[in-house]
Amino acid sequence: MDTNVQAATDLTGNSPSPLPGEVRGENNPRPLDELVRQHLPHVYRLLRQLGVSASDTDDATQQVFLILSRRLSDVKVGSERAFLSATAVRIAARWRRTHRRRREDDDAAPVSQRAAAEPNPEYQMQRAQAEQLLLRVLADLPDKLREVFVLFEIEELGLREISATLEVPQGTVASRLRLARERFRSSIEELGLSQTSRRAK
Repeated sequence: MDTNVQAATDLTGNSPSPLPGEVRGENNPRPLDELVRQHLPHVYRLLRQLGVSASDTDDATQQVFLILSRRLSDVKVGSERAFLSATAVRIAARWRRTHRRRREDDDAAPVSQRAAAEPNPEYQMQRAQAEQLLLRVLADLPDKLREVFVLFEIEELGLREISATLEVPQGTVASRLRLARERFRSSIEELGLSQTSRRAK
């Protein structure tokens, strides 16, 4: 496979079809439908990388935005992404507990559910392979390490933001991140790849 971890961890992914039932918040300067369009790719991608199967990610994504719709008046302007990330982490954790023993045929399905805008078939194939690699490596990480690794290395949140999102001390976040990086490198080595991600060094 002609790809590397940098390609995998740099993936942004594409969103699925727009959520049904998008609504415009009454008396709110931040219409919900606009927030959905803005943050849908992020939430969808995050849920997949946190272990939600492809067949369930649409439903999980809708749950995240339903919670936002109920809590929007409590969310500070500019903090929507952080709120959605924290909500996605909780939804993914709940999904993993519920489906822990169930084997999904589509666990390694690419994050992107629609064809990339890039018309080059070779590019699309390499992108799909990179996505599959990333999901495969992430699946090997314990849940708590996976959450920290995804939020820091892929979503590029800071330690303080992750601490607030996961409601754990920053020292715990740093410790989990160190362990996650070690496990990530080990998984890459087992797959016979020589490169690690730029930020994981």
